[in-house]
Amino acid sequence: MTTKLKKKHLIYYISLGPWGAFLTVLAFKEILQVEQYRNSIIFESLLLIFSSICTCVGMTVSILRRDIWKQLIQELSLIENIQNLNTFEEKESSFAKTVTLSNLFFFHVYRSMYTINIGYIIFNANILFNIIEDKYKGIENLLLQSKGPMNTILIRKSRILYDRMQKVSRILNKLIGIPIFCIFFYCGYKAVYISAFNYKTYMKRRGLDTKQLATDIIINGIIVIIPLFVLFFAHQTNSQVTKLQNTCAKLMEKLNEESERYLELNDFYEQMKHQRVKFTAAKFFDLERSTIIRYLDVISTYFIAVIQFDISKK
Repeated sequence: MTTKLKKKHLIYYISLGPWGAFLTVLAFKEILQVEQYRNSIIFESLLLIFSSICTCVGMTVSILRRDIWKQLIQELSLIENIQNLNTFEEKESSFAKTVTLSNLFFFHVYRSMYTINIGYIIFNANILFNIIEDKYKGIENLLLQSKGPMNTILIRKSRILYDRMQKVSRILNKLIGIPIFCIFFYCGYKAVYISAFNYKTYMKRRGLDTKQLATDIIINGIIVIIPLFVLFFAHQTNSQVTKLQNTCAKLMEKLNEESERYLELNDFYEQMKHQRVKFTAAKFFDLERSTIIRYLDVISTYFIAVIQFDISKK
């Protein structure tokens, strides 16, 4: 990172400090003025503060990570000339600036802006995961063509392309890892808060408003499901890598173990087995199908903990 870029990072974060403190004070002030929030001030205030911090910091990181975008475009350009990613980067940066400025100058905007931010991050992740998935499909097709006189050359080319795609996957982890972790944390926290708050409200009334209950269930369901879209995109991409590995194994079964083509395929198979980059949320957890169970388990555990904490106070 250059000295100029470091100074730019420092200026952005220093400027966000006072605004973050100001938004925090306003959040507490608003909570204290609303009667229904007074009994749940800890959970609601943390939610408001976290929303504000995530929006400011997340969008600032989005503006400043242009060097990572350039790395991604450069690596993909080595495989195929993808011009639309250049304009995609500019649009992403412009969107980030708009959201950040709106959040800084208009306090109440943060309520909807972070939701928009989540949608945009998921949109970005979908596009990038699809690009990577298509490239792995291209490598698989190239591998299936390695049956003629040029078979070993095509296998070696497949290995080179696979190695480059692993570099792309590492860069993608840097690009979307932190925002995705924030999405999981935010959606999980909000789902727990809404569930606990509504549960306590219904218990106090000693009766259920069917329409309100149905609305709350739908809203809660949407909040919980949002992060699962990212897991689905990542799972599709990982499945394509597994399919590529299985294709390589099937081709090896039909060959003599001493043949040159078998040895090349075996090297490629070992490369995929030991040099496979996993998509992660800032290295806190892997983006795979098994994460769904752990995610729902954590939400359920904290919901029970919040309810028990509220009961123990009585």
